[in-house]
Amino acid sequence: MKHWSVKAQSAEHKSIEAGYHTGVPDPKGAPAWCLGEALEWFLVLVLSRRTQDSPVRWFLVPQFRGSAVLVLLFPCSLVRFLVLVLLFLVLVLEWSFPLNTAFIFPGQGSQVVGMGRELYQSSQVARAIFELADATLGFSISRICFDGPEDQLTATENAQPALLTTSIALLAALADTTNVAAYVAERAAFVAGHSLGEYSAMVAAGALEFTTALQLVRRRGELMASASDGAMAAVLGAEESALEEACRQASQANELVVVANYNAPGQLVISGATAAVERAGILAKERGAKRVIPLKVSAAFHSPLMRQAAAGLRPELDAASFSDAQVPLLANVSAVPLVLAADLRAELAAQVTSPVRWIASIEHMSVDGVQSFVEIGPGAVLTGLVKRITSSAKLVNVADMAGIQAFA
Repeated sequence: MKHWSVKAQSAEHKSIEAGYHTGVPDPKGAPAWCLGEALEWFLVLVLSRRTQDSPVRWFLVPQFRGSAVLVLLFPCSLVRFLVLVLLFLVLVLEWSFPLNTAFIFPGQGSQVVGMGRELYQSSQVARAIFELADATLGFSISRICFDGPEDQLTATENAQPALLTTSIALLAALADTTNVAAYVAERAAFVAGHSLGEYSAMVAAGALEFTTALQLVRRRGELMASASDGAMAAVLGAEESALEEACRQASQANELVVVANYNAPGQLVISGATAAVERAGILAKERGAKRVIPLKVSAAFHSPLMRQAAAGLRPELDAASFSDAQVPLLANVSAVPLVLAADLRAELAAQVTSPVRWIASIEHMSVDGVQSFVEIGPGAVLTGLVKRITSSAKLVNVADMAGIQAFA
């Protein structure tokens, strides 16, 4: 079969090879195609369309939509065909044994004085993360994590970098390496984070360097701490649609209130102008809510009242270096998977003023085959929320060295 010759021996074969370089078969050469050529084109089509979430994509890059790269790498058609067969078999194995685990990361409110101290003492790679955080920020965030005092740790500008550092130190200790993205890519189908936790999730997915994320959350915390308008309240026992309608009715031209967190069924949070939050709470009770609990926060997070903070953060995000995620991130804002660097940057800009759709995010991952959720970070807030959203899921909490040893 002349297809398997190293050199093109005829104008007809040259026409076929030209088709490979353009990614489109040459109609003039079509009659000369053999079964091997047809199979090669089929494999190229399958591989180029089915590798978005596979390690194979590092061989067939996302921009690749033909076989030009393979022609350049493997001039011999037989070798090229065998390489494609090998890649196809790798994908078959991945489809047969899909990843069914998601790594999830907590947000602000999970911090506690003493977090990370045992980790620092027991794990060399975790200690390296804490020391890198101290050097990057120019002050000892590790001391604040280990010793407090509590009012200093809970200050938004400190709580956010402290939680990011502790979560990534836990992940590094679990992986026994500071190259956490490689570890996560081999084990997780998705990553997700609740609000601030999205930064930890992006580090885990290889979309952000740890030091870049640390500088961003420090600035995010400062901007959010400087906001002083509005209030938030937890609403228990309310239906989503009923609470959304209550917020619409309670809002006025200059006094808005919205649902800010869809945490779990019957556990929602509203945010907005103080008077509007109070009105929405009253209306929510009239519509069946069991309790409305004012939250001790400095501002109306995840609401339109955070526009100024979002505007201040945007230049920092634009200047930061993002990469495509090695593992899809389930976005807070849209509850859909994101991979591209531009989409991840836009997500972090939008989430400051947008609701956290945690229920929809967990449901999406469950529908896509996730059976185990591993919470990596202080506390077990997300583990409790996931249990209320999908009772059949396996839940793992990695909050300390005992959790690391149990999971490993």
